[in-house]
Amino acid sequence: GSYYLSGNVAGGSGTNGITVMSSHVQLDLNGFALVGSTNGSNETLIGILIDDLSMPVNVEIRNGVVCNWGREGIRSVLAKDCRVTGITASQNGLTNGCDGMKLGDAWTITDCLAAGNGGDGIETGSRCTVSRSLFRQNTLCGLKVLTDCRIFDCSAMWNCHDGLRTGDNSVIKNCSANQNTSNGIRVAVGCVVVDNLCSFNGNVGTGAGIQAEGEGRVEGNHLRKNQYGIQIPAGATSGKALVIRNS
Repeated sequence: GSYYLSGNVAGGSGTNGITVMSSHVQLDLNGFALVGSTNGSNETLIGILIDDLSMPVNVEIRNGVVCNWGREGIRSVLAKDCRVTGITASQNGLTNGCDGMKLGDAWTITDCLAAGNGGDGIETGSRCTVSRSLFRQNTLCGLKVLTDCRIFDCSAMWNCHDGLRTGDNSVIKNCSANQNTSNGIRVAVGCVVVDNLCSFNGNVGTGAGIQAEGEGRVEGNHLRKNQYGIQIPAGATSGKALVIRNS
């Protein structure tokens, strides 16, 4: 069914904000906020938990703010073919090192902001698509995904590890990664990294604008004032990387 908020919701100590326990659910925050707490003993748990026991599919979460939860703002490891749109996840997991959103396989993430979270801004499984989203000032990576993912038109800045990080066989196109402490963009084997802007990434001799494993293509990117522009680490596949038309 379809559910929506009619006002802001404050979390209670030791509880989750909303738990979704079924497939085919649309949860519209309707522009309101789910607000947790990490003050002293009044520590809340997860803002929105999608229950993994039923392995739900086709869940959509949209249009609002999930902030200040003791653990993840949104969490689902096993739910698949789901969507999150127009969500701001901020200041979650600060006392537990948890992510703004921790999601499973085959999610579509659009028009979201993940900022100031205690782990990664957003972490996903495989076969996800992420577009038009911003990842800023997270304790670990801005965005970290597994294999066969596609990332378009995103921005990652001021994260304390990599800005955008993928597993094998992924695509990153038309993104910007600026002033991240480690790499701006880091990809694994067989990835395509095209038409991105990476500047001021790395710290005291480590980190690159783009770090890519072999058997991939790094093309048409603009790299400015990083510790290294492009790094292809030594290894069995490193000689097979195609690196062309970068400035």
